[in-house]
Amino acid sequence: MDYGQDQLTTPILFDKESKQVASNDPAQILLMLNFAFDEWAENKIDLYPTEMREEIENVNAVIFPGINDGVYRCWVGGMRGSDEAYDEGYTGLRKALEWVDSKLQSSAYLCGDRLTLADIRAFPHLFRFDVIYHR
Repeated sequence: MDYGQDQLTTPILFDKESKQVASNDPAQILLMLNFAFDEWAENKIDLYPTEMREEIENVNAVIFPGINDGVYRCWVGGMRGSDEAYDEGYTGLRKALEWVDSKLQSSAYLCGDRLTLADIRAFPHLFRFDVIYHR
């Protein structure tokens, strides 16, 4: 991809030296950042430990379609004036939010007793939950 020649989305991880997009997939960027700078880090934190990966991916299977993508489905459906598209997006979002709420009733984190990539993926949309997602 030629930088600036095609439409870019955020987030984006851009390699300044090669002038290439390394990734614009949020999940892939988080995985890269989880270990890419370990050799320079004083306090290494593994947000994707091997023994928890299955549980993290199970949580992500709810977070991505229900919340990360779900908020945009509501927004796009609302912007297009399509009640059916909005309702579909909102139903998935509401179910995912209820699921997350039930998980967080018994734990401070989505995958047990520690912060993982699942929490990081959920946080931006939960923290910045806009009124446009609900009409």
